[in-house]
Amino acid sequence: MGFILTNLPAKDLVQLQEGVRSESRKRGDVLFCQGAFPKGVYWLLSGKVKIFQETSDGQRQTHYIYSDGDLIGHRQFIAEEAHPVSAVLLEDGVVGFISGDTFRGLLNTSPHFARNILTALAREFGMDEPHDGLFPVFGASATRTCVVDFIRTIPSVGVALRRRHNDPE
Repeated sequence: MGFILTNLPAKDLVQLQEGVRSESRKRGDVLFCQGAFPKGVYWLLSGKVKIFQETSDGQRQTHYIYSDGDLIGHRQFIAEEAHPVSAVLLEDGVVGFISGDTFRGLLNTSPHFARNILTALAREFGMDEPHDGLFPVFGASATRTCVVDFIRTIPSVGVALRRRHNDPE
């Protein structure tokens, strides 16, 4: 998903750079906890981040590993939902925090950025299919809701939704 922030117009890159707070983080540092509401989006500049869910008996189920260039937590931020998972660094790295105002501003003013986000959300539909139990938290319904909310909020993207013949009403 590192493509989201690539090939942006110069003015968008300036807006992004002005709104990102980057810092070196250590292995084991927590970015966010399951159940917390996002105040922005994380941009993993270097390192690896594990996304996991803690079960009722205290075990951790790993759902995904993010790497250099990936955005983390954008779906929950857009949908204004609590994080269904926690995120922890697997190795020392550099993490940028994109403030909510900056992220929303880019969504509202940059059709290129908005299209990249929409593409990333659409690609997550493929991850919603069960892959050996790795993605049970990211249900197709939640992703679909997020994409529809996103399109309703960002009219500048200019995407038309069509119902497929097998989609439920």
